[in-house]
Amino acid sequence: MRKRHSRIALLLPNTLKLSIEKAIRLGTESEILFYGTPFGLIPFSLRYSYPFSQTNYPKSLIEDCLQDLIEIAMSQMTVAGYEKIYLVKAKSKQLNLFVGEFIERLKRAGIEVEVVEDLKDLLS
Repeated sequence: MRKRHSRIALLLPNTLKLSIEKAIRLGTESEILFYGTPFGLIPFSLRYSYPFSQTNYPKSLIEDCLQDLIEIAMSQMTVAGYEKIYLVKAKSKQLNLFVGEFIERLKRAGIEVEVVEDLKDLLS
């Protein structure tokens, strides 16, 4: 029987601009997902598809729907079976509200989380 590899996700803020070249360098061991959208977590492969390509949402949408967004993201994480998450922090206050609560929920679910302050730390 084959040993199952652990599933690793790299979560980036939806507001971050990421070239395909950088994504390839980052995505060798992990799946790249964007957070901070009303659609839940968006895989890099769908990043430029409508409606996922929209990057501007009213700040109040994130604040008003925070718990729903966290529930959707948690569902995606557990269904996909991720065991470790690298999460790049956002510059947006509203997205960091999401990040703070999401990290707590991930830890309670037994998913290892490593917070990365800057994407450059992962590219070096």
